[in-house]
Amino acid sequence: MPVRMMQPATQEPRHYGRLLAILIVVVVLTVALIAVAAIVVRTKAGPQSTPTASAGSTPSGAPTTAAPTTATSPPTPGQTPAPASPFNPGMVAAQSDVLVQKDVVPGLDRCGSKVNYVASSMAGDFGIAYPRTLEGAVAAAANAVAFVNSPAWLIDDQRHNLGPRIMKALPPDENFAPLRASLSVNADAVPVQDGKPVANVSWHRVAYPLYGSFKLLRVDLVKAGGPPEEVFVSWMMPTVQTMAPVTGQGGTIFGWTDIVSYRIYTAVVEWSDQASTWLASVWFDRSSDPGLAGDAAITNLAYETRQRITGPGWCLPADATTDPLPGAIRTRS
Repeated sequence: MPVRMMQPATQEPRHYGRLLAILIVVVVLTVALIAVAAIVVRTKAGPQSTPTASAGSTPSGAPTTAAPTTATSPPTPGQTPAPASPFNPGMVAAQSDVLVQKDVVPGLDRCGSKVNYVASSMAGDFGIAYPRTLEGAVAAAANAVAFVNSPAWLIDDQRHNLGPRIMKALPPDENFAPLRASLSVNADAVPVQDGKPVANVSWHRVAYPLYGSFKLLRVDLVKAGGPPEEVFVSWMMPTVQTMAPVTGQGGTIFGWTDIVSYRIYTAVVEWSDQASTWLASVWFDRSSDPGLAGDAAITNLAYETRQRITGPGWCLPADATTDPLPGAIRTRS
């Protein structure tokens, strides 16, 4: 009887194992192809970069604003400092100085800074303590201009006493001898003739801020929103020099001599913690002739005349007036 041969029992598992190996190879090749394709696509698209902010913009594209810079160089004596922050009378410049009345006359406004009764302490006719406000700085500048136009400026003892509480620095004493000689007065501001004092004669010089106007050129603050540290301000005010008459044996030696000038000054006032007030440096800029000379020259100038002297953009102090002040010289009703 023929014997039937049986197929080995391992034949079928070998067949399935071969199929599994082929499947694994196909999967590996597919994954490799996908990876290669991804690399090719990425290479063609170019390298990826991180967004950066360009000059003048933020990463979001919003424009940025550079902080303003301010000039801090001091003015040259006799010149007006260049205005780094021009005063706009229609805006609140700092603290107490606001527009009170626009165009009192065309080109001349009235502002909130006063001149009188701002100082908390006085020495004779002069303030020696002003508050650390813009109004205080404007008034201290006017006070300093009035001081250098007074007899006290010429008298050594008075200048030494008052000056350090009004001025940042004083000129040397020897500068005043030629000044007094040009005015025909001695060291006591007494008129002299042939080098000798003239009895019963008084000499006086005075400036009138209430008959003037001012213009803020720059205001430097300690920090944003803080108190002012240094203020540049121009002042125009009339000054008058007068000498009383004397009648003696030889007749009239001195007659009434009123010399009225319309002058523009630049004052730089700086806050002093040590003195607890504003201390000033004053430069004489120029004189101006508003068309009034000789007997027609007056000190209580009309507002139109003040504007004509200075040009547009200036301010009247809040207490400015055209009325004759008590004791004022060369006023007209």
